[in-house]
Amino acid sequence: MANVADVVFVIRRDRVDVYCNPVNYVYLLPLIAHWRRLRIHCLPEAQVSDNNNSQKVLVRVHISAK
Repeated sequence: MANVADVVFVIRRDRVDVYCNPVNYVYLLPLIAHWRRLRIHCLPEAQVSDNNNSQKVLVRVHISAK
């Protein structure tokens, strides 16, 4: 699996948030699609190439999810 370091699982009492890039999404979806109360946050491919921007988006989405 490519870029596994770009996957973050946030496990909460009432849901699971998964943050990943488009490459990992293809591999992860068959494994986690059946999870209940799952939220998948995946950056568009255009934003993945800009690592600084992708980190900002990850932090922003995580903060707003609280």
